[in-house]
Amino acid sequence: MPLLSKINWLDGKPYLDGSIGNSIPYQRALEQGYDKIVIVATRDKSYVRPENTLRINEAAKVAYRKYPKFVDNFIHRPDRYNKMLEDIRQLEKNKKVFVLRPEYPVDVGYTEDNQHKLDSLYDNGIKVVRFNETKMMNYLHS
Repeated sequence: MPLLSKINWLDGKPYLDGSIGNSIPYQRALEQGYDKIVIVATRDKSYVRPENTLRINEAAKVAYRKYPKFVDNFIHRPDRYNKMLEDIRQLEKNKKVFVLRPEYPVDVGYTEDNQHKLDSLYDNGIKVVRFNETKMMNYLHS
């Protein structure tokens, strides 16, 4: 996670959180011609990613000043993410993708350490899959 984890280096290149550049990589599957795509979402259908605070954006500018493209992606991520959510809802409506997602808003933070909340979220995920299994299989075999 940006600002909380260090830059990892591989073959002399710096790597940071890939979700900053592409949070939900469904578009890649579409570009490759897949006609059955299952998206596992971590938020309910009503979720809208909030804008970054000015303080967070300023911290990113300082911490990653050597990586201006990363900073730009970081700052504009909420807008891009919300546009992806709109696109996914439309693709889902048109039966181009199948989305598994929590039914209700998720009360688990990015750095959550409350084991009860994490267990509850896991259990809810199992229920979502079981509830949607037949619909998903029908989608995949249609």
